[in-house]
Amino acid sequence: MKDLIKDFLVPEFKRGKGKRVVSIFADEVGFNDVKEATIQLLINQRVKNNLLDLGIYEDPVMIRQEIEQKINSEPMISFELPKEFYDDVEYRLKIVVTNEEIDTNTKLETLKTILQLIASNPTVAQDPNLRKILDKAVSLTGENLDSLIPKTMNAIQQVTPPNPASMINQISALSAKPSNEL
Repeated sequence: MKDLIKDFLVPEFKRGKGKRVVSIFADEVGFNDVKEATIQLLINQRVKNNLLDLGIYEDPVMIRQEIEQKINSEPMISFELPKEFYDDVEYRLKIVVTNEEIDTNTKLETLKTILQLIASNPTVAQDPNLRKILDKAVSLTGENLDSLIPKTMNAIQQVTPPNPASMINQISALSAKPSNEL
């Protein structure tokens, strides 16, 4: 199976015809990072083009507001990849057949423990060193910490926290069900 993918699918993918467009939707992990990088790139390009082509300087703050308004009106960010983008990529492949390597109960238990830790002390997620440890623990379950817990205290304060006890009971009830009912 790996040889088939390596020998036939990957070269076919590299030879792909037409433009390669990547779209990142607003609910995907990393969207905010891509959005901020896109905004900064567009600001820099516009300031540079205005200075070099027109000889005028436009306020980057005003440009940012205009670009943010346009980007925020779209449900995703799309951009085209250069044709050479995948030329030096090294591929690794791991095949999991029928979820046999995924232990749902262990995954739920890890997430429940992290939830209890955060519920007892929400500032744990704000300490950079402790966040690295939490991130490693969550990544072992196949999840992304940033998708579960906001990075900044402002983001935590904007969200009304659910009752941790009821969430733990709900997670416990899910983990008690046989795997064919999940």
